[in-house]
Amino acid sequence: MPRRSAAGGLLDGRRHLRTEIDAIIAKARSHETDGGASLTAIGKVVDDWGEEVDTALLRARYTLGQILYRQGAVREALDAHLTTVAIAERAGFQGSPYATNARALAVLCAYEIGDWDRAAELAAHGAELSEEAAAPLDAAASLLHAGRGGRRAIKIFRCLRSQWEFDRSTVVQSGVAALDAHGWSGDLDGARALRRDVVTYLRRIEEQAQVMVEVRLDALLLGHLATRAHLAGADERAALLEEGEELLGEALSVWDSEPGLPPKTTEARAWESRARAEHAHLRWRAGESVDLNSLVGEFSTCAGLFASRGDRYEESRCRSRLASVLTAAGRGDEADRERDAAIETARALGAAPLAAELGSAVAGVAGGSTAGSPVPSPSHPETPRRVVVQLTPREHEVLTLVARGRSNGEVGRELFISTKTVSVHVSNILAKLGASGRGEAVALARDLGLLE
Repeated sequence: MPRRSAAGGLLDGRRHLRTEIDAIIAKARSHETDGGASLTAIGKVVDDWGEEVDTALLRARYTLGQILYRQGAVREALDAHLTTVAIAERAGFQGSPYATNARALAVLCAYEIGDWDRAAELAAHGAELSEEAAAPLDAAASLLHAGRGGRRAIKIFRCLRSQWEFDRSTVVQSGVAALDAHGWSGDLDGARALRRDVVTYLRRIEEQAQVMVEVRLDALLLGHLATRAHLAGADERAALLEEGEELLGEALSVWDSEPGLPPKTTEARAWESRARAEHAHLRWRAGESVDLNSLVGEFSTCAGLFASRGDRYEESRCRSRLASVLTAAGRGDEADRERDAAIETARALGAAPLAAELGSAVAGVAGGSTAGSPVPSPSHPETPRRVVVQLTPREHEVLTLVARGRSNGEVGRELFISTKTVSVHVSNILAKLGASGRGEAVALARDLGLLE
């Protein structure tokens, strides 16, 4: 019987490992095995592979990062994806789909754990990438743009529309980011239309009654409806409440509608919890009777779930809501602690819209980006140069109440925020309008159509 050469044995071994990779990935995708077994199996494949690099090894390492992310081990997933990128670059495979997609997922992981500067650095790319290869990176980066303010996330979403058929994660990430960007700017119709577009497309492509990303989209939209509800008239409030009931119903029915979906991850449970909390928050802001201690519990729960995943931004958004509810419940010391923690994170991330909601500011960034109105520069009224006034939804709420003659204390009581926070909002409004006082600010705002 002829002896098998060392090279032949190595080839057979690699062939066997490739077969193992295929089996592990098939099971991971069909969720027939638990994450621990998948991690052990993939880890063994990677350890047994040796030094030679090819696409099968990159595929195994890429899958390792995916499994870690699905388990909620986001920091470990980031390390795994960065390792995949580094190995690919050393071996000359940096243009392979596994390498470019691993880089995109590294951006997503860095975004979630709050290392936004690292995420921006990883997302940067030049003209060397094809449009298709760049799409996942741009989609992940759009989450950063939405979180830091501005409407670039919306532009990215539109530009990536032609790439939807190639990568569904591109649809999900850019859709989530663009919806949030619309919401932060107060453009609820834009947010609604975007949600409808994404959900309709994914349901059709997946051939499912509902898709998992609906939970997140619905929770985010519910939050933006709640922001609007306080200043809405009676008819609009009724419509917002009806819409909120529909959104909550859809968010909570996803797993019931599709028995073949994977078990709920911590991330899925966090967004379901967020949908419940934002719906209760909407009801409260619309004037319905809501038990404030129960609402405190709702936001505390979803903040804790996001914290357990290491998602600093979404945890802080929950804590921002929690602070306003605690203030209304007369628990001022607790509210201050929650607000201070959220402000610290918003400043660290450069999350301008969140900082503005909290009554703070991010250095070098105007809080929140909304469609503004042109106004002559107050410092040079004789010149034709015009600037754009951009008020966040919260600043618009404060300005509306100031126009009604409310004091800072009265505004705070109506919006369930501290008098100090109101004072910060008023100062920001005066600065943006170039007004010397409250009366002048109201007059300018009326001239600009910012007030009815």
